[in-house]
This record gives sequence, C-alpha cells and structure tokens, in this order.
Amino acid sequence: MSSTRAAAQQGVKRERALALPRFPRKLGREGKVAHLRKFSKPTPTGRMIIVLNQIGQIAISVDDVDAAELFYSEKLGLRKLFRFGDLLFFDCAGVRLMIEKSISSPFTPCSSVIYLRTPDLTTVYPRMKESGIPFVDEPHMIAPMQDHDLWMAFFKDPAGNLLALMQEAPRGHKVWPV
Repeated sequence: MSSTRAAAQQGVKRERALALPRFPRKLGREGKVAHLRKFSKPTPTGRMIIVLNQIGQIAISVDDVDAAELFYSEKLGLRKLFRFGDLLFFDCAGVRLMIEKSISSPFTPCSSVIYLRTPDLTTVYPRMKESGIPFVDEPHMIAPMQDHDLWMAFFKDPAGNLLALMQEAPRGHKVWPV
C-alpha cells in the first residue's frame, strides 16, 4: 500500500502524504498508519498538523569535554553512548544528552537546568555529596502537589552548568533532613 493510500484511509491530505518519507515495504499498512497517527492529527477544520511531543536530544556546552566525560559517566553514572572528537553523547532513559565543547571565550555556563529523576533523594544526595559533587543547596520541597510532594536538590557540573536531583515523593513524606 502506498503512503498516499494509507494517508487517505486516515483522512490525511494527499500533499501531506507525499511529504512523508517512503516506508519500507516490510512496515506494511499498519506501520504506515501508525506513523501517520504518531506524527500528525486533524484539526477541527480537517487540516493535518504535525505533533511534536517527544524530546530526542538535549545539548549543553562545557569548557572541558574530558572533565565532563568523567563527571557524567563516573559521578552521575549516565550510560555513555559514544564520543566523536569534542562531542559526547549519553543516554538518559531514551533522551540523548549531547555535550559539546563551547566555542565562546571566556566560557560562561548558559544551559537550561537539567532535572534528573531519582526515586530516593534521601539516599542519593548524601552519596553524591560524599563523591565530591558540588551541591548548591540541600534537598528541599519545591511544591506540595495534588498527588505528591516535589523535592529537589541543585548541583553543578565541572563547567558550572546547573543540574538538579528531583523526587516526586508521596504526599506528606519528609525527604530531608532524615
């Protein structure tokens, strides 16, 4: 089945279907239809819009890629995917973290905060602090939410980029101090 025909069965305009990549035959009709459903949806007027709802990669800049490689793999325990020159890639539960050498001089950290989930801030925070990770503050409740309490502790990587540990604890559960 052609992409055009699969699109027509889902109400996708012919022009949109022609813009889609060619599908390998082995995907079959179900694969084509699933692709169309995943990346587009109809508006009330019947036009198709592209849906972007997954982050594939986040990039941060550092002044020393070697120091970042040690920090993110050894101190944080992220799984290193590969390194290519001054580009370094880690896996964060399906989201790629790309670390690159900054071209600005002097270097000034300017990335967004990266929040790393942890199921147990009470255990993780002291271990990371003992390993020499420079924390900006102690764990503290950010907000009591309707179904959980949001706790965080902020720290910096060797380049000065701000990161945070984040725990969604059961309501009323005191994470810190223990």
